[in-house]
Amino acid sequence: MKIGKFNILGDFEAGVFTKEYEYEIDGGLLDYFEYADDAAAQAAYVSSNPSDNITLIDQSSDGSGVTGVGDVSDAEFRIAQSFTLTEETIIRGVSFSFGANSGTPSGDITAQIETDTIGDGSGNPSGSLAHANFTKTITPTASQWNDFIFSTPTVLAAGVYWIRLYCDNQTTNNYWSINRVTPSAYDGGIFNFYNGSAWNRLPTYDNTFKVYSVDTVLQSYSESTIKTQGSYSLKGIGNSTISLNETLTRTLGSTIDLTGINTLKFDIRSSRTGSNLKLSIHDSGGTTTELTPNITQADNWQSVSWDISGVADADKDAIDEIKITVVNADADNTFYLDNFYWGTNPPLTSLNITDIDGDVDEEIMVICKLINGYDGAVIYGLQCNEDASTNYSNQYLDGTNTTVSGARTSGDNYINIGYNSALNELCFSRIIGCLQSRDIRPFIIISGSGISGTTITSIRNGTAIWGVASTNITSITILASQANGLGKGTHIILYKKRKKS
Repeated sequence: MKIGKFNILGDFEAGVFTKEYEYEIDGGLLDYFEYADDAAAQAAYVSSNPSDNITLIDQSSDGSGVTGVGDVSDAEFRIAQSFTLTEETIIRGVSFSFGANSGTPSGDITAQIETDTIGDGSGNPSGSLAHANFTKTITPTASQWNDFIFSTPTVLAAGVYWIRLYCDNQTTNNYWSINRVTPSAYDGGIFNFYNGSAWNRLPTYDNTFKVYSVDTVLQSYSESTIKTQGSYSLKGIGNSTISLNETLTRTLGSTIDLTGINTLKFDIRSSRTGSNLKLSIHDSGGTTTELTPNITQADNWQSVSWDISGVADADKDAIDEIKITVVNADADNTFYLDNFYWGTNPPLTSLNITDIDGDVDEEIMVICKLINGYDGAVIYGLQCNEDASTNYSNQYLDGTNTTVSGARTSGDNYINIGYNSALNELCFSRIIGCLQSRDIRPFIIISGSGISGTTITSIRNGTAIWGVASTNITSITILASQANGLGKGTHIILYKKRKKS
């Protein structure tokens, strides 16, 4: 009778352990478009022309009168003009038509957008900025339009607001003149002036003023909802007519070698059908390879296979740039790109292995060859049931170069199974987990990390636990601490040992 024998080779040969899962990453990555916010997306994919300035409100009728900003007969006059937004709008700046100066006013004038004291435009300027960005100080020039352009264009919600002009106090009868018109030429607001003691609303007057907005030409954004993999896709918005031939360009930090690669793959989605966008890759030797995919159905993802077999290896062995070009701008276009890679299985940040049943599977053995696809250091971990909370503990003996050390940690977020320090390094790990323990779920880990050429940086023998006994293990996740840390050449095999019937 066979009692208590555990022989890996013998048990495999006897069929006690069986191979249940195998995954190999044979592809490479051009871009997963994992940009966590708009600023990151726009820094990666730089627009040739992100926006044009437009005049949102243009009340530029010839002035039939003037009002002073400064000292008028020993009273300090200030002015304000209200305006209405019917929808959320990006505000870039404002402008006022100045007349001839009275005397020699000195210093600067500040324009700022303020809320209304009542909230519906029936009050006065509140003195409170509608947004911290809506203030600008300039030294104005008499007898011309003077622009007050805010440092950062900012979104302003629908509503009624006041533009207030003010300055330092002046000596007697030294003031700047601001042109105004009567009868009122702008329906969305009125003129208001401060005479040193109170605001005075004049509904039949308007200043000669403008409000500037921003109109998108072509810009990139981060998208977290509409995607095909990972956490984000790249979103682009191109405006009709003005976005034609404009580009979004990413300059790669390290060139990508596509020698021997015949097919590239990516996912694309667009609000327009037809061939409206061109995707291109540029080799440092000067060759540009292009594809203009045909969008067959609007607002639906479609996968594209790009045949580059006809491109010589010398013209694709050092890709240094990815570019998106608008080639048809007959209408506005909102588009998305995701999952740009080659091969069958591209690099990953994590791999979730399901179809594990801790009520039936006594033990599992996971053998991992982990190739670093990230240009830097990566730590590899194992999680049970996608549990990323602090339910793990690790204890191990470590041999790094010629130094031996040990450590014990608790409250960890994963079981540590190894690391790599640089791009293309190898970590080899074997993990045996006992799934049938009722108090804890123990694992034994043997790993060699930071392997490159004939150098093995570190070896480790360790034990770890997942301290959740009440839940059946139904999946494990092999994860990397950095994006695409599971690079080309990664190979993961899962074996199971099950109860005998």
